[in-house]
Amino acid sequence: MTFAFYGEIEFPASRTRGKVTIRRFSKVKIETSWKKLTDTATIVLPRKVKDFDRYKVNDIFQAGDPVIIRLGYDGDLFDEFTGYIFKVTTGVPIEITLEDEMYMLKRETVSVSKASCSLKELINEIAPGYTVQCDDSAIGSVRYSKKLVSEILDDLKSKMGLYTYFRGKTLVCGRTSIDGGQRVKVSLEKQAQETLKERNVEQVYVRLESLQKNGNMLKGDKGEKKGNTITIKQPNLTKVEIERVVNDAYDKATKPGLSGDLTLFGVPRVQHGMIVDLSSILYPEKDGAYYIDSVIKEVDTKTYRQVAKLGDKTT
Repeated sequence: MTFAFYGEIEFPASRTRGKVTIRRFSKVKIETSWKKLTDTATIVLPRKVKDFDRYKVNDIFQAGDPVIIRLGYDGDLFDEFTGYIFKVTTGVPIEITLEDEMYMLKRETVSVSKASCSLKELINEIAPGYTVQCDDSAIGSVRYSKKLVSEILDDLKSKMGLYTYFRGKTLVCGRTSIDGGQRVKVSLEKQAQETLKERNVEQVYVRLESLQKNGNMLKGDKGEKKGNTITIKQPNLTKVEIERVVNDAYDKATKPGLSGDLTLFGVPRVQHGMIVDLSSILYPEKDGAYYIDSVIKEVDTKTYRQVAKLGDKTT
């Protein structure tokens, strides 16, 4: 079966110009991951493009302008990236660097102070106007004064292991990729190139600290103290909840699986959060279902490649 690749880059109308749609580009690279605060993309354009004969490059492409990258086969396009221009490098060729919706939150400064707060309350307060997807767990008192929203989100990651990312215009926050789950089947010999191998299970030490409302600190731990330390800070947990969280974190960190890259053409389409069901004729030990942690998509005039990194094994 032969597929005809198609791609387009739309620059919606801005304050200085009308909509611009480009269907001839030299290269596109998109990097996405639920473990990264910001998804990024790079567009490389040839200098000789029809629209550029009449305008200066910096008049057409300005920082903060919205961008949509659509890729697919046989006219079946997907919005693979939506975001904003971060930087334009003029010359030959033209290179445009993009960031996703986090571009906006990186420029917003907020102050918030609460004696008691849930995760959802905090995210809604620092990112008003966005659809938020996260659980409603208590995170205790919070106090941030004139902080960039991105700095607060980084703080949640470093102190509580909470990852935040955008899926389109939806802001997602949690300890795992919580908005995925769509499954895709991949036959390694027929559809992919790969460098997958059994992941080494290292020694792990999980430590949890839970500050209570009365000021006391409850703690829990599991594993080998000389191993790789995972620290979790989550307030107001009971002893039973602490034990459950610690056990879950330890089991996840020591679960066997695969490491390496899975390289696909443009079909089947994958994105982080999906579950890939692997099957192999030559290496049945690689069979299994795995979450996808990150995807790099690269398109040029001849090829369309998706490089996926696998995460936890699932069922």
